[in-house]
This record gives sequence, structure tokens and C-alpha cells, in this order.
Amino acid sequence: MRAFLDPNSRGLPWAAVLLFASSACASTGSVAEVRTEVRTLAARQDSILAELRTSVLVQHGAAMDSLAALADQIFAHRGRTNNVLTSIRDEQLRLSEVVGTSERRMDQLERNLEDRLRRVESPLQAPPTAADTAGAPAAERPDTVLPDATAPDRALYRAAVGNFERDLRTSARLGFTQLIETYPRSQLAPAAYLHLGELLTLDGELSAAVENYLEIPKLYPAAGEVAAALYRAGELCIRLEEYERARVYLERVINTYPDDWFANQARNKLEEIP
Repeated sequence: MRAFLDPNSRGLPWAAVLLFASSACASTGSVAEVRTEVRTLAARQDSILAELRTSVLVQHGAAMDSLAALADQIFAHRGRTNNVLTSIRDEQLRLSEVVGTSERRMDQLERNLEDRLRRVESPLQAPPTAADTAGAPAAERPDTVLPDATAPDRALYRAAVGNFERDLRTSARLGFTQLIETYPRSQLAPAAYLHLGELLTLDGELSAAVENYLEIPKLYPAAGEVAAALYRAGELCIRLEEYERARVYLERVINTYPDDWFANQARNKLEEIP
């Protein structure tokens, strides 16, 4: 013990050795702690990096899924758009066909109307015979030769015939009735009576149709519609079981207009009378 305390003693080197050994032990412990902390930090860093990598992968996967879903929606929308465009084109084609059919139908109606007008406006038949004029008071007849149709009655007749062709019966009846009442001496009046009789027949008013047809030979004995009117009156009388009246009208067609088409029809109808 004295050797350590005595500065002149030879024990001084041993003290230094002991001090150095103590310092060395302390340094070795610090290094171990540092190494442990480094390992801990490294492990923590690896964990953080792993978490970041996992998060990035998850986000990347979600982004890819979103892109795939968006692509599917775009393709689906494009498909629906194409379907809509196809439907629109198909509808346009159908509309074009309908318009074309309607235009052709209107052209045909116009040609039919022109044909009827030409037949109505053709030269009238010869003056009536006694059979035509029998029983018709002179005061009830207009002039034998009807004047040419004018613009107003022609327009009214065209409109009524157009409605008749389109099966607008009420409008057609009003038009023909207005023409007869407003222009009783028009060259188109007999044809208006004839059409009016057809409409009455279609509506089941057979007796009224017969009386309407008989107005033509009574008021317009020289008109080209007389044979048709008498034939149709006789035909309706058969349906009404008024056989005697039917026979009178049909025989009148045969005797007065033997070369007319309705004369052959009248002969066939006579065979149907019991």
C-alpha cells in the first residue's frame, strides 16, 4: 500500500497499468453499446424500409386496379356509345324508309286524285233519255250542262278526296257536303254526291246512301256518274231486302247504259234478287 502512495516508489507503473485497464474496460463497454444501438437503428431502418416498400406496393397495386377499372369503364362506355350510334343510324334508316313510303303513297294519292278529276271533268254524256228524267221535277234540276269547275270548288273537292283517301271520314263528309251546298251547279257536284254515298255506306247508313245516290240522276241527269249512282242504289236496296226497288234501278242501268261497265255489273246483281 505504501508503494502506491509513495511517489518515489516503484509501484507507480502498476497504478498506470490499472488505470489503463479500467479505461480499456470502459471503452469496450461503450463500443458494445454503440454497436447495439447501430444494430437497433439498422433493424429499425430495415423495418421502416420494409413498411415503405409494402405501402408503395399496395398503393401501386391500388393505382393499377383503379386504372384497370377506369379502362373497363372507358371500354364499356365506348361500347354503349357505339350501340347508341348504331341504334341512331338504324332509326334514321327506318325513318328514311317510312318517309320514302309516305312520299310514294302521297304521290299515288295525288295521281289517283288527278285521274278522278280528269274523269269528272271529261265531256259529259249525251242528254238524258225519258227513263233518266222520269219523275224528276224540272224545277229541281240545274242546267243540263254544268259549268267548268272553278278554283274554290276544285280546292274543296281535292281536300275532301284527300281526306277520303286517308280514311278521315268525318272530314271527308263535311267537305263533300259543303261542296254540294256551296257549289250545287259545280261540275264536281255529282262526284261529290257519289263519294258521299260511299261514305254513308261505309258508316252503315244504307238508306241514307240510297237516297243520296238517287240525287245524282235527279239533279244531274247528264252527268257521267248516273250509271254508277243507279247501280249502287240498286245494290244497296238488295242489302236492305227492298228487292223491287233494286230491280227498278238495276234494269234502268241496263236499259239506259247498255255499253257501260256498270250495265254488266247490274246484270249480275239482278241474278241475286230472289
